[in-house]
Amino acid sequence: MGRIHEPSGAAASADLVEAVRTRIGSTSRVAASLLFQGYAAHLFSPALAVAAEAGLVPDLSPARLWWRYIDGEPLHLLLAPARAHHALREPVADLSVFADAVHDTVVAQNLGPFIQQLRTTVSISPRVLWGNAASALAGAARMLAPTPAGPAAHRLARQLIRYPDLAGTGRWDSAGAFRRTTCCLFYRVPGGGYCGDCVLAARSPRPASPAAARRNSSTTGPARSAP
Repeated sequence: MGRIHEPSGAAASADLVEAVRTRIGSTSRVAASLLFQGYAAHLFSPALAVAAEAGLVPDLSPARLWWRYIDGEPLHLLLAPARAHHALREPVADLSVFADAVHDTVVAQNLGPFIQQLRTTVSISPRVLWGNAASALAGAARMLAPTPAGPAAHRLARQLIRYPDLAGTGRWDSAGAFRRTTCCLFYRVPGGGYCGDCVLAARSPRPASPAAARRNSSTTGPARSAP
């Protein structure tokens, strides 16, 4: 177990990438991409849900997060006992207040630094990684759609994707389906394929594989509470 954001974080990130690369049987670039997308999903999911449902933004600052990787399993994030980072009781319709807080705790404090760490050891475009973050954000909103918090979560996600880090990485069409402008490279994993929101899926008749469908349905997930 170890924190992603610690002095040895770059070395620890390299170890994680290698562990994922071995598990999926692909390249370090693909492993870094998928590792990052899972990390983003584990952060956006609770942040979006709590903001939309309770009018709060959880404190996901790096000092309160640990990662745990077990061979053969996805990355697990552990969160110190939950506390509210911003106790905002204003209506969620005031999106700018919530969007700023979610962006700070998820993007500014976590995703941006993690991208820098990954790119010290793996040659990968930051645009691909930010596209993964956008996909994770849209996936979190999609998972909340059937719940009472769904409409607010969707509006909040649309607000967040306008921030400079995520701007231009994807959009929702008139039917409400999200389409990203980059590819997470999952099709390069043996047995992989195009994800449902992949830019390549719109250009090719090649259908998404069962593995991609499973990945689309399991991309999101909250950080677990640390014991």
